[in-house]
Parts: sequence; C-alpha cells; structure tokens
Amino acid sequence: MGSTQTRRVNVRVIGASNAPLRDLVAAGSFRADLYYRLSVLSIELPPLRERVGDIELLTAHFLQTAREPGAPPLHLTREAAEALTSHNFPGNVRELENALRRAVALSSGGLVTMDCLPPEIGVRRAKALAAERPEIRLIADRPTMEELQRRYLQLILEETGWNRRRAASVLDLDRRTIQRLIARYQLHGAVDPEGETELETEEGSAERNAEGQVERRMDIA
Repeated sequence: MGSTQTRRVNVRVIGASNAPLRDLVAAGSFRADLYYRLSVLSIELPPLRERVGDIELLTAHFLQTAREPGAPPLHLTREAAEALTSHNFPGNVRELENALRRAVALSSGGLVTMDCLPPEIGVRRAKALAAERPEIRLIADRPTMEELQRRYLQLILEETGWNRRRAASVLDLDRRTIQRLIARYQLHGAVDPEGETELETEEGSAERNAEGQVERRMDIA
C-alpha cells in the first residue's frame, strides 16, 4: 500500500459477515466487484440457536481454554448445561464464550452452577421449566407465603378438576375450609355442583340442628 513498486505476494483472504452479502449487492449496499472477488468458496454457517448440538462441544472447548494452568477440570451442573442448550444465543458463539468466561470466574471447586451463568440465560431456563412443570411456576418469582398458598390451592383445584372433596383430601383439610379459601382468594374455575350441593346440605343440616336446639331450650323454659 502506497509503494511505487509492484511486489508479488501469496496470501489467502478469509472474510466473514453476519449480513447476507448477496442481498446487499442486489440492494446496492455492497460493491459487486468486491463480492465476486471474495466469493470463491462460500460457507453458510447457521446461527448457534440452529446448531444446538454444537453447544455441548463448544462449551467443553471454552471451559478447557478458560481453565487456569494446573487447575482441576471444570464441570457443569445438569441445570447449567440445560440452561445453555435452551438459550437462543442472539450473540451466537461469542455470547456463549463470554458467558462461560464469566461462569468460570464465578465458579468454585471446579463446578459451574446456574448462579455462575449470566442472568438472561438463567431466566430463560426458569421460564422453560415453569412451562414444563407447573409446580415450579409456584416459586419461580419467589412469592410471599400468602401468594404461595393461593397459587398452591389453585394448582390442586385444577389438578382435581375443581372437586372440593378431592382437593380437601390432598391438602388434608375439610371441605368447608377449602370453600372459604376459594372465596378468600377469589378463585374462579370449573363448578363442582355435587360438592356445592353437599356443602349446602351440610350447612342446612347444621342450621336445622341449631334451630332444633333453640326450640328445645324454649320448651324447657
């Protein structure tokens, strides 16, 4: 560059782009002559989210390169490994590499846990688990005890088809308590006609017994 003499060199130019160069040439955003000079052998590499099988191999490589000389081998917990494979990696391989560098720095005893990974990777995995397992959704956002009780009651009611008797059996409570909790938390779901009829019958029987006791007391007086 800038010389007045011609010198012959033997080099191989390797270029990479995250944009579709052919489309850019058609749009006039990229020089066509430069594209055809470079485009001798083109390799289309899909994004990492479409190559989930490569995540495990790349993770093993990055963990090995990030390990300090003489340090014990690094291992991922099952939760951490599942979090990595379920992440979509918008930053591709570089995002994975940086995530593992961070994880190695925060790890202890050669073990990489979920807490070592970036928050966005852990959050995505938590949401995936919540979708797969409803019971995890109960505590995913660390609710208060009051909110946890409301969620748990609703979960049991949904699992039992809103059958108050079955829900009471699962929770080791009586049906009246279940009914009061449903009203307290303003839960809405499928109707349990049989259960409500029985509950009304029990309440009516209790009221009649109370009335009968009052009448007997009046007769005695």
